[in-house]
Amino acid sequence: MSAANILSVAIHRAAIEQELRESEKRLRIAKNSNNMGSFEYMLETGEVSWDQLLKDIWGIDKTDITMDDFARGVHPDDIDNVYEAIQSSTVASGDGHYMATYRVIHAQTKRISWIEATGQVLSKDDKPHKMIGMVIDITEKMKLETSLKAAVSKLQEANEKKNEFLATLGHEIRNPLAAIASGVQIIEQDKQQLARATSMIKSNVNIVSSLLDDLLDLTRISRGQIQLKKQMVNFNELLSEVYHSFLPQCERKHQTVTLVMPEHDIISFVDKTRIQQVFTNVISNSHKFTPMHGTIDIILRFDSKQLKVEIKDSGVGIDMQYRDKIFEPFQQLKQIHNVANTGMGIGLALVKQFIALHDGYVNIESEGLDTGTLFSVSLPIIDSELANTGGDTTKLSDDPLISKYVNLDILNVLVVDDNEDAAYGLSLILEMKGCQVHTCHTAQAALEEANEFKPNVLILDIGLPDMTGYDLLTQLQQIVAPNTLKIALTGFGHKKAREESKKAGFDYHMTKPVDIDNLVQILGRQATSVQGN
Repeated sequence: MSAANILSVAIHRAAIEQELRESEKRLRIAKNSNNMGSFEYMLETGEVSWDQLLKDIWGIDKTDITMDDFARGVHPDDIDNVYEAIQSSTVASGDGHYMATYRVIHAQTKRISWIEATGQVLSKDDKPHKMIGMVIDITEKMKLETSLKAAVSKLQEANEKKNEFLATLGHEIRNPLAAIASGVQIIEQDKQQLARATSMIKSNVNIVSSLLDDLLDLTRISRGQIQLKKQMVNFNELLSEVYHSFLPQCERKHQTVTLVMPEHDIISFVDKTRIQQVFTNVISNSHKFTPMHGTIDIILRFDSKQLKVEIKDSGVGIDMQYRDKIFEPFQQLKQIHNVANTGMGIGLALVKQFIALHDGYVNIESEGLDTGTLFSVSLPIIDSELANTGGDTTKLSDDPLISKYVNLDILNVLVVDDNEDAAYGLSLILEMKGCQVHTCHTAQAALEEANEFKPNVLILDIGLPDMTGYDLLTQLQQIVAPNTLKIALTGFGHKKAREESKKAGFDYHMTKPVDIDNLVQILGRQATSVQGN
């Protein structure tokens, strides 16, 4: 061979060796960056050769690796599938391809890793000789997939809850609306049934209002926008009021309801409206799940430095594995013994949140189905002697400014609302209370009316057709006296709406349907102020 040929062969061999080195380098980089390891398995002798990554995954620190070492590391639930994949790859009629995904338990730390293994069986003398392959650590990938599956499952569950909630909300609102419509028909057909129809309408309007209040309260709590209006509250009186309000509906189911209270008063500093809502929701729940002729016991007592209210019923009870679930929003236990769980799944969620806001706690106990349920509510108490002293403890009924006996006939009230039925209904009620009332349905009409009527009370809807209630107030303030009472009446009760009303100059922000008792108290203060001037 000539020198030129020898040189050419040497150069070619060097190029091939360089290419092999580059390929090996790329393979090492790929293996390291992707948590890949290689293996060889001699099928005839059972010898196994691993690189360091596999040893690290299995937690083995020795040179001579056997199939027993391999098998001991594979998760017991996966070992049969792995051996089946190996067996399939060695079948003469097959393509020799091996693939398996399984878990490995580290021999020392017991940490579990997910493995994806692929290999190819090579033959010698037409017999399977050895398997060579790669292993990839896919633990992070499996964690991500598990997390994604959990997220998808959670979204699906949330979507189902949303659909169930909307269906339930429609059902819950249609019922009182149907009763209201029936009340209207009764009035149209038989004026002698006016009292009954009026009572029916009022009761069901309160139900709709309560449903909306629950929804809004839940939204405010989730946003941290609940502001408690605390005052001294006599729990003996509060529970007595709630108890008597439930007697009629309990009597319709022939349920026996008892109220047990200590002789001395128990006082706490709470938001009375929220706490009334708490006990109304709990007792309503007991009433619903207690069958005909069942019993409900309401007990108020001292418990160390707290007051405790227990509501014990003889109802269907609950499986205690659901004790935390029932306090979650929109959660409803399935139908039990033909007792349909109607409602939106909000009441008990509000109970827990309201009590937590008062630094108290609520607990539920049951020995299982058909054993009844015990709700316990605990709240901080105030010494009764302290409760009877100090200006902050004055009862509302003793405040002359809000006494229900204040004469309201000196008030000229301008009601502005583009909803003619709502404006008519409110003006009629205020006239029955003694107020002089003029009603307008547009801002322009209100401006013209204010010059002649000289109102000392403004009740303005915010969403008027020709301008907002805020803009109307700005123009009315140039006409009316400085001490005129200014009330915003709107369907929006969220924090931003209240802030905008205050910024615009309103003294009060009230939501529809208006709480008449509260409105009369506010008007009573205004009447007293006008009389004083």
